[in-house]
Amino acid sequence: MGFVEAERIARKAERRHQAGDAIAAERLYGEALVACPGHARSLHGLGCLAHAARRPDIAIGLIGQAVAAAPEVAPYMISLGLALLDRGHLEEARAALAVAVLRDDTDARAHRALAQALSRLGRLEAAEASLGRAIALEPGTAAAHLSLGGVLRARGAMADARVALLAATRLAPGDPLAWHALAALDAETGALEAAEAAFRRAATLLPDDPAAQANLGTALFGLDRLEAARPCLERARALAPDNPATLSSLGLVLIGLGESREAETMLAAASHLAPQSDAIAINHGTALAALERNAEAEAVYRRVLSRAPTQAQARFNLAAMLLARGARREGWAAFEARLEFPGREPPGLPRWDGGAVARGTVLIRPSRGWATVCSSCVGWRRRRGKQ
Repeated sequence: MGFVEAERIARKAERRHQAGDAIAAERLYGEALVACPGHARSLHGLGCLAHAARRPDIAIGLIGQAVAAAPEVAPYMISLGLALLDRGHLEEARAALAVAVLRDDTDARAHRALAQALSRLGRLEAAEASLGRAIALEPGTAAAHLSLGGVLRARGAMADARVALLAATRLAPGDPLAWHALAALDAETGALEAAEAAFRRAATLLPDDPAAQANLGTALFGLDRLEAARPCLERARALAPDNPATLSSLGLVLIGLGESREAETMLAAASHLAPQSDAIAINHGTALAALERNAEAEAVYRRVLSRAPTQAQARFNLAAMLLARGARREGWAAFEARLEFPGREPPGLPRWDGGAVARGTVLIRPSRGWATVCSSCVGWRRRRGKQ
């Protein structure tokens, strides 16, 4: 009779849990365990409550007891694997989830969870196979397509990843994570217009999320739409005032709009918040150069190079400072950093070192010029005609 009573109470607890009443669910699971000590369903329920409360250590203990009491129940193994995963026990999680798949190969949730563990272990091909099985079982589940897109992107299969992420957005058009993943992929592959559209969808779904607003602003900045980027980044800053990446992006937008003094203040604050960020420091140097505070800009670039001697953008920007003040020997040497930017060297051709050429042809190409002291400045000198 104790087991039957415990089952009845546990089912009631599950209904309360599903309704979002964790306190009542916990109380009922406790009553079920009084009626039947070691009751697997109740132990599992309490473990799931602990997991939802971000206590994976407690969850592992409770769900582990449920598994020991009823090892044949695949959902218990899934819950154990997910709790182990949250605790960072990746191999143990993979093992538990592999058992869950063996227990019930038709459970798409088990395959998705196993793929998550495999992905975090770097076993991307196996993760892709697990997600393929999950999608075959439940083709209408957006989460599986979203996870598959992430795995394929990590493998470098960008076209296939985009197909999977498009499927996720189609199946769950109200999921901002799906739109963000699609936007990030498009941004990485250079499809900036598509990225901006996807980031806009995510920002519309999350109007009070600073990251969503900042991502949209950064995408607009990449498209040279500075007037449109500014309010997005200002909104992100209002929501999260101390985010250095947002301050840095807003600073660059302000440089592009010719508001160099405000930009320098913004970038100085960003650099203070993230003193080890080379990218933010370089952007700050650009703002200082825009104000013709060249000695300060040069000092910023030298600080970056002291910790990252091969940083090409810092070397190139330093070259501009050095050549401007007549330090030609060091300046021209640093100016060679221009050759390290993508697309600067014709493929398959040796570089001429200035020596005599016995035979053949020397190809002379124009250099980057002074309009690109910082590749992130969106051509501010070209548009504004000022430093």
